[in-house]
Amino acid sequence: MSYFEKAYFVFDDNSQYIVDIIESNDFGTVITPLHVKVFLENIASLKDEIEHVVVSISHENISNFLSIAFVNKFSVGIVPSKKDKYLIKNLFCSSDINENIKVALSTDCKGIDLVKIDSKLMYTQALKRFFLYTLTKI
Repeated sequence: MSYFEKAYFVFDDNSQYIVDIIESNDFGTVITPLHVKVFLENIASLKDEIEHVVVSISHENISNFLSIAFVNKFSVGIVPSKKDKYLIKNLFCSSDINENIKVALSTDCKGIDLVKIDSKLMYTQALKRFFLYTLTKI
C-alpha cells in the first residue's frame, strides 16, 4: 500500500487531540495541521499547493467541506473523532483511530458518492436524510 508524501490535517475543537496521533504516523506522510477556521480563511492562498487533506470535523460540516474539495480539486480522507458516531457509522469507519488514519493517508482511496442538489454537494448519507426529511414534509 502506498501513502501520500504530505497532507494537511484539518481539525475542529472536538478533534484537536488527533493532531499528535496523525503527526506521528508510521507511513512517512508529513502532516501540516490547521484548524478548520484557519484552513477555510486561507483556502485561496493554499489551494494551489494542496494535494490531499485529512479532515476531522463534525458530520454537520462534512458536506460543505467536500464541496470545497471538489471545487478546488483536492482529495479528502476522513478521520472521524471518537465522539462522532454518526460519521463512524455512516461512512463505515473503524472505531480504531489508527486504522482510520491509515486509510485516510493511503493513495488507494475509496470514493464516496456525492450528489449536487441546489448547488450543494451532499454525500450519500446526508442525501438519505434529505429525502427522508422531504418525504415527511409531503
